[in-house]
Amino acid sequence: MKYLLEDLIEAGEFDDIFDDFFISTGLPLGLIDNKGDMLIQSGMIKGDSHTYAEWLKDITVNINEGYRLYGCSDGSSYAVFPINMESKSAGYLISGPLNLTNCRISESSNLLLTLKILCHLIYEKIKSKKARVAQEAAEKQLEICTLLDPVTYLPNRMQFFQRLDIEVGCCKAGDAKLALFSLDLDNFKDINDAFGYEYGDIVLRKSAEQLRKIIGSRGLVCRFGGDQFAAFISDVKDEEEALHIGESIADLFKSIIRVDDYEMLCCASVGIALYPDHGREYKALIKNADAAMHDAKSSGKSQCKLYESTMAIEVKSRTLLEVELKKAVDEEQFLLYYQPLLDYKSGRITKAEALIRWDHPQYGLIPPSEFINIAEEDGLIISMGEWVLRTACEQCKTWHDNGCPLSVSVNISAIQLQNDFFAESVRNILNTTGLDPKYLELEVTESELIKRIDENIDKLKELRDMGVRIALDDFGTGYSSLSYLYMLPISDLKIDKSFIDEVCSDRRIEAIIDGIILLSKGLDLDVTAEGVEKEEQFKLLADKGCDRIQGYYISRPLEASRLEEFYTSGGAVNDFSMVL
Repeated sequence: MKYLLEDLIEAGEFDDIFDDFFISTGLPLGLIDNKGDMLIQSGMIKGDSHTYAEWLKDITVNINEGYRLYGCSDGSSYAVFPINMESKSAGYLISGPLNLTNCRISESSNLLLTLKILCHLIYEKIKSKKARVAQEAAEKQLEICTLLDPVTYLPNRMQFFQRLDIEVGCCKAGDAKLALFSLDLDNFKDINDAFGYEYGDIVLRKSAEQLRKIIGSRGLVCRFGGDQFAAFISDVKDEEEALHIGESIADLFKSIIRVDDYEMLCCASVGIALYPDHGREYKALIKNADAAMHDAKSSGKSQCKLYESTMAIEVKSRTLLEVELKKAVDEEQFLLYYQPLLDYKSGRITKAEALIRWDHPQYGLIPPSEFINIAEEDGLIISMGEWVLRTACEQCKTWHDNGCPLSVSVNISAIQLQNDFFAESVRNILNTTGLDPKYLELEVTESELIKRIDENIDKLKELRDMGVRIALDDFGTGYSSLSYLYMLPISDLKIDKSFIDEVCSDRRIEAIIDGIILLSKGLDLDVTAEGVEKEEQFKLLADKGCDRIQGYYISRPLEASRLEEFYTSGGAVNDFSMVL
């Protein structure tokens, strides 16, 4: 409260009040703070700061009328009135000495009443000042929110657009070139999920600092929102310099960020659009830089891309596809095909992998490579994956009822596995369909599994304990760390097609497959070779001890009814020609 009093005194708010009181009553009037220091007075009041401080020690004692009288040796008295704000003292009003010779008011009670009124007046002025200060602070905060991002204190999108529009206008007048950079943090969501939003905000602020270091005074940096930033430089020489700056930004974000005791890696994808090459208005530049950034992200992340005209078409197509995919999920516009797996020892089909297809009403069957990534990014994979799992289990139970004791294998994404209710969803589907859990196999890719290895192991163990089999898919293409392989609750290991393609022509690949098979046998795992398309591949892998063979050499993916026909007809390798 003291700074409010001092501001009011400095502004002269109390000068007339104190002077008028002294002239009309003949009594000195003073205002002291909570320490006893005199802030303002009219006339001379007896004592000093030490005296006043002594008075204030027991000021709360015997205050029946809102003040206290202090008697002096000469028989005079001084009145001390506390000025309270929100149950706290803002200061004290002192007047005296109170005696008949210098008091021009007929009764001391009238004088005391006048002093009470003055206290109230001072209180109201402090209250009004506090309200003004609060309003000014609110207006200042509102101004900051209007112009700046509240997390990074960078210019916000609105201010950035205004500045960019002005700079584009200057470039038009001066025939200059401008580079606009759109930047998105690649794995920021993982940081938020793992460490919380407080750490996420720190990473955003550090990212802002890194960007400012590179852009410097040549341009402006802003936060668009979420984990996306933008920046422009209005005096670039050419495309080569712009690319160099963009690559410097991408490289800078490959460095470790340290927050407290944690080390974090938050890479960035960068897109660049140039004025006037890629747009002559700021809105076109923003749209095209954003398209280039999304292309960098879809091309492997942590890199920089310069805008090309085809990118805008791809972004538009993707946007339309996202809308269509949401509709497809709601209307269940999907089909499952089943690719059989041949058990080498028995020579029969014993399992089928369920493979989703989008049966688009206009474009026909769309392969999963065209839409699964979008489904994962947009969060549609949970409901889509549940549909796949339920449909596959229902079909497997139907095969059993028809005398075909096949198992079914279903691919699951890391997003599904990380869902806290996934295991319960699997249990409910098995109970609803009546499928024995031992006939269900869930495939998870090695690269996705390793990202949250401890958490994922616990969830896979829960599934295994239900009786569900777990297969490690695409083995050899991810981390391939033997240090964790023995801990995984898996029953099957699938060798990726990229190894199978070269197994007959590259001795080194063949040696790798020998090692994988030997390792699997030592861990009591079944081995499946994926993507077998040629007879020589089939024979070589069978001789090496692969338990199951999967690929076009056995059969393409089939509709459920055709797979059942294939099984009942014998399902042996010498029958495969009927389904090619």
